[in-house]
Amino acid sequence: MTEQGEPIQVDESTYVIPVTRSSLSGNTVTEGVFTVHDGKTTWTPAIDRNLLARIGVTTGLIAATFATLAMVRQPPWPQIIVHEGNDPDGHGNRFDGSNSRLLRHW
Repeated sequence: MTEQGEPIQVDESTYVIPVTRSSLSGNTVTEGVFTVHDGKTTWTPAIDRNLLARIGVTTGLIAATFATLAMVRQPPWPQIIVHEGNDPDGHGNRFDGSNSRLLRHW
């Protein structure tokens, strides 16, 4: 529930009216202030910088976790395959896929 506080006179032509709300835990949270200056009203929201920082850190951690999982699942370097046996030329390389095994297993 939003509640408006008592107007606070700053000078002869300026008033500030605080606006608060009750959180679920029963704490009072400041939403912002209305400023009335020479008959013109402006709204200035309260900014919780700790909440913004927490959101930024959490977003970075989630992005780093996804990037790490992507690297573990399929790294950007090519698969290394060891071929056992000899090719017809006797150089020890067979590229037909027989008797080959991957060096990485996951």
